[in-house]
Amino acid sequence: MVFEVTGNPGLTKRGQDLYKRSNHYSSSVVKEGKRGSGTVYMFEKAKQNRMFQDVVDQIQDAILEGRMGQGDKLPPERELKETFQVSRGTLREALRVLEQKGLIEIRLGVGGGAFVREVATGPVTEGLGLLLRRHRVSASDLAEFRKDLEGGIAALAARKAREEDIALLREFLRDMAQALEDPFDWEAVISADNRVHLALGEMAGNAVYRTIQATIHANIHPYFDRYVPRDKETLEGNYKDLCLVVEAVAAGDASLADQAMQAHLARYDGYIESADAADMQSQGRETSIGFTDIKGEDHAADKPGPGHPPGRSPGRPVAKPRQFTSDPGRTPHPEPDGSPSEPSGR
Repeated sequence: MVFEVTGNPGLTKRGQDLYKRSNHYSSSVVKEGKRGSGTVYMFEKAKQNRMFQDVVDQIQDAILEGRMGQGDKLPPERELKETFQVSRGTLREALRVLEQKGLIEIRLGVGGGAFVREVATGPVTEGLGLLLRRHRVSASDLAEFRKDLEGGIAALAARKAREEDIALLREFLRDMAQALEDPFDWEAVISADNRVHLALGEMAGNAVYRTIQATIHANIHPYFDRYVPRDKETLEGNYKDLCLVVEAVAAGDASLADQAMQAHLARYDGYIESADAADMQSQGRETSIGFTDIKGEDHAADKPGPGHPPGRSPGRPVAKPRQFTSDPGRTPHPEPDGSPSEPSGR
């Protein structure tokens, strides 16, 4: 494949400028004798031992390094086959992989072809979102990660926030305070809390932080439902924490903003520990009740009556062993005492 350095309709002006500035624009990539001097070869023959992967890598590098910009059209299939010296099947498979990565878009019909897409964060955030929605991330791991992530966001916001940003944060705090008044609204408090966090992410001005944080907050509500207590007193503590964060950001104190945010999120460690401890205690009570019942029966059985062998209480029939029928259409149903009923007609 070839691109004219100037005047090529297949390459945007931005792509041409970036390409001219790149180290790929040198005498080593200018081929003489074909289509005139000054013609720059962006791609070359694929390596024989890894042809498919090399085609993917060459096109991907051209996009990620800025030599091809959003909206640029790749050359026709015939020309790419000739340039890479690969089969149609190998080329099409490479293009499918690039499309799955979100780097190109295949358009059909007149004027169709392979076009460079804007590099999107969708595939990354979708995977993280699925992990959270399917509860593949433990609450403690998520809380630990958020402390580092959002502490850094608060510190950046303290360095970059403008007056209008501080005003917006204080407006969200007023919403939170109002939701804490009678009638207390747990959902509204949590919603205002989230808006404060996401606004700080915008103010931080870091696309990586902002993208990951937004994905977490879009999928975190089930964790709040599970762990955050629904009483007013608990959420008043959250509100006071965020007031300290906002004041540190307003003062431009990055270190204090980081510390205040980490202290705020450390509350969630306490919520998780309390909820897990309550679950364990509840399970322990259920197990204890079960063992007490069994133990009581055993004690009664250890007191033989006249003419009864040890281990069997007087007047109590021997329990029949649990029976399972081999007939797939007949499943024994438990009686109230837990023993299976006998199928009728047997």
